[in-house]
Amino acid sequence: MQLSIFSRDSRLPCKVSKIVTNIKRRKLNFDLGERLGLAKDVLAIPFSRGFVLCCKDIILFADNTDLLHRLNGTFTFSELIARREDERALEQLIYYNLISSGFSKGKLKEFKIDPRYSGKYQNGDFVIFSMVPLAVELNITNKCNFNCIHCSKNSQPVRSSNELSTSETLCIIDKCLQVGVPELRFMGGEPLIHPDFLGFAKHARENGVFQLKLSTNAWLIDDQKAKELAKYFDSVQISVHGASPVVHDAIVGRSGAWEQAKRAVALLSENGVKANIGFSVMRENVGDVSKMPELALGWNADSLGYLCLIPQGRGMELESWEESQILRIGKTIQDLKLEFGSQLNLDVAGFPPIYPIKENATIYGCEAGKTLLAINPDGSVKLCGILENIPRLNAVESQLLEIWHSPYFVESRRRSQCADCNYTSICWGPCKFLSK
Repeated sequence: MQLSIFSRDSRLPCKVSKIVTNIKRRKLNFDLGERLGLAKDVLAIPFSRGFVLCCKDIILFADNTDLLHRLNGTFTFSELIARREDERALEQLIYYNLISSGFSKGKLKEFKIDPRYSGKYQNGDFVIFSMVPLAVELNITNKCNFNCIHCSKNSQPVRSSNELSTSETLCIIDKCLQVGVPELRFMGGEPLIHPDFLGFAKHARENGVFQLKLSTNAWLIDDQKAKELAKYFDSVQISVHGASPVVHDAIVGRSGAWEQAKRAVALLSENGVKANIGFSVMRENVGDVSKMPELALGWNADSLGYLCLIPQGRGMELESWEESQILRIGKTIQDLKLEFGSQLNLDVAGFPPIYPIKENATIYGCEAGKTLLAINPDGSVKLCGILENIPRLNAVESQLLEIWHSPYFVESRRRSQCADCNYTSICWGPCKFLSK
C-alpha cells in the first residue's frame, strides 16, 4: 500500500515544477512476532483512483486498503512488512499513531461503490475525484434574522413555502450517512433559526458522521446553546464583517450583532469548540481588513478567513471589486500573514494566495462537484453553494449517488485541456463561479 497525506490546494499547479510525496517516518520498533492492529477507527472513502482514509486526527490518501484489512490483530509484524511498500506505509501509520500492538482497538469501515456508478467513467478522460462526496453543504433554511447587504443567497426574514420538512431533511442526512459522506456542513440562511436544528445535528452525530461543521451569524448563541453545540460540532464559523460595532452592525442590519458575535466566540472557546471568523471584504468594510487579525486574536478565535465579495444575491447590488483592487487587497492580507501568521491561522478565498503553493498536494483547484455537493433548502442541488441549481435533480426524490454520478456531475469531472501541463489528472481547475 502506498500512503501519503491527503490535501487539497485550492490554487492551480501551473507553476509547480514537481510534486513530491511527503513520507513521515518513525522507527519500526515492534517485535517481528508481534501481532498488530488499528489503534483508531478508519473510514475509507473510495476515489476514482485510490482511497481517502479519514481518521480522528488526520486524513490520508492510499492507493488501496489491503494493508488496513490485514491490521486486525491476526497478522504479525514480520508478515505485514513482507512487501517493501507495505513497510513504508506502516512507517507512516506508526508515525500518526494508527497502529496498536496485540489486538485491534479500531475498526476499518470501507464503503463499496456499485459498478453501475464506476462504469460511467470507463469511456473518457477524467480527473481524480471522490466516488462519494467528501462534504455536503446542507442549507437547512433560507430564513435569516439578519439582513446582510451582501448576502449571496438573498436570505429572507420568513421561511420559504417550499422548504423541506423536518422528516425530509432527516431523510437527506440519512442518505448522506448511508453512503459514507464523512462531513456535513450546516448552513443557511441562519441554520440556528430552524426549530429542529439541534435535532438534525444530534441525529447526524449519533449515526456516525465523521465531521460536523456550522456557519452562523451567532445571534442565537448563548451559554446553553454553546454547550449544546459543543456536543455535536467540530467547528463553527461566525460571520464578523467589521472590526467595530458601527461597521459590522450596519452591514448585517442588526444593532448589537457585533457584541453578540464577540460573546459567542468566547462561549464556544470556553466549551472547546473551534470558532472561526469569516470576514467578507466589500467597500463598506475594506478599511477594517488590517484590523481583523488583532480582533480575532483578542477574541481567542481559531482562525480568520477573508472572502472576496461574491456578486450574487444581494451582493449583486454592491459595487464589485476590479482585478487591480483584488490584487491590492490581497497584498495587504499577505503582509498581515507575515505579521500574524505565527499566532493565527489566516485563509483567503477570491484573493491571491497567502501561502506558497503546495508541491505535495493530492489535488489542486476547485472542489465543486469533485468532493463537494451543495443541497438547497428545497432539496435542489448544485456543485457548490454559489453555483446555479442543476435542473431536475432533488435530494429528496433521488438517491445521493444517483445525483453524484448524474450526467451534469460526470461532465464536470472531465480533465481540462490545458496544453503542456503534467498535472491535468489531479487539477480541478479554478473556481467555477469566479472564472465565469
